Formats: sequence, structure tokens, C-alpha cells
Amino acid sequence: MPSLRVVDLDELRRERRREPAMYWVSKVSLEECWLVYCRGPDRFRLFPSTIVAVSKHTGEVVYAGSAHDEG
Repeated sequence: MPSLRVVDLDELRRERRREPAMYWVSKVSLEECWLVYCRGPDRFRLFPSTIVAVSKHTGEVVYAGSAHDEG
């Protein structure tokens, strides 16, 4: 079953998890975003997380796509 998890960068650092790498995105600071991790039903494959980065200040979606965190 698909699931969502909302975290901020501080929480990822406390958990010692790898930070997402958002390529081709300018003027976006992960410090200023909520990160929504979208997990599909297939948890047993090696593939990158799908994330949505949402501005904490405006609520605008500033990125949606791969977190480039596979491996």
C-alpha cells in the first residue's frame, strides 16, 4: 500500500539519512521546505525515493521527482 512521510531536513539529519539531491532546481533551499516522501507498494527494489518539496513559507510545490538517493 502506498504511503507518505513528511519530514524536514533537520529530522533527516537526526536520523542520519541521506539528503535528497534535487538537480536542475535553482533557488531552492531544502532548509526552507517540507519533504514529502512518497513510497509505492514495492519496497523490495533498489530505486530512488520520490519526493515533493513544499515551501514552508508559501506552501508552493518547488520540486517533485526523484530524490536521487538510491543505493
